[in-house]
Amino acid sequence: MCSLGCYHYLQPPPIKEPPKTPLPDPVDQPQWYGDLWVRYPLSQSRLPTYHGCLFKAIADFWTIISEISLVTFSPNRSPIKLSTYQIFQFYNRLRTWQQSLPEPLTPKKIVLPQQLKLHMHYNLMLIDLVTPILDYTGGPGVQLLHTPRDIYNEALTHLETLMRLYYLRHGFEATDSFLVHFLGYCNHITMNAIETSAGSSFLEARRSTLLLLTKGLHEQSRVHYVGKAILRLQVGLMRTEDVELLTQFVDIETEQLMYGPLEQAVYTNWPAYSIGLETKAEELRQGKTLATCLESLSLESSTSPTPTRSST
Repeated sequence: MCSLGCYHYLQPPPIKEPPKTPLPDPVDQPQWYGDLWVRYPLSQSRLPTYHGCLFKAIADFWTIISEISLVTFSPNRSPIKLSTYQIFQFYNRLRTWQQSLPEPLTPKKIVLPQQLKLHMHYNLMLIDLVTPILDYTGGPGVQLLHTPRDIYNEALTHLETLMRLYYLRHGFEATDSFLVHFLGYCNHITMNAIETSAGSSFLEARRSTLLLLTKGLHEQSRVHYVGKAILRLQVGLMRTEDVELLTQFVDIETEQLMYGPLEQAVYTNWPAYSIGLETKAEELRQGKTLATCLESLSLESSTSPTPTRSST
């Protein structure tokens, strides 16, 4: 968990190496992990949640995240640029991890919230990793099976699909602080895509994704304050026409949300949503966090005689 927190706060982890003793194989030693069983109201059968497989997969995944953090982030938060070779090394390791998942955790089998979020995190990592080299197509004599842009587009498609599957199977109402991160991250990408989609056949599909993710943030905002803070920030960045469309499907008081006083001050070093490790690290070094962005938005609303929002 320490590795995960350090990565998202753009800090090198204090523990440099994973434990010397590897975790047991959950297939060979399932008793080491135990398991949780669920029974749905309309069924008499109990179903396993494959806790051991999930625990081991998460630990292996976080080990890779920890290594990425070690070579990417410095104690003074100065951005460190990974070489193309390093990026592809980590990409191949993440792909190998994903392809080695036990059958219950493969994309065709996942259904429970933690399983879906594990795959969300995997695709989020791929997006962050390859964003700095999106235009790289290979050097002389180098033929890429998948270019960084191919990897980015596929990972984003998978992330959006997972968000929709999560909504259809579980909804967004239950308190889940880390689900808020995936909602905010994917929504940030979607808003950027909308800004470049004028006249495109993809515009309405992207607006549909925007509405769904913002609806999720709105539902999370009812149960914890961080969700409300992120919702306030992202609605403030939406186009006027998208905010108007949102109010047709979601019972939300946008004027009160945007221009009313904050219920409490926000003190957090959580980075503002941006895409790519280098961009995140540079913006955080400059002091751009969720807290400072909210402060700027509140200052703008208090000094503006009439509400204004960006529009294209």
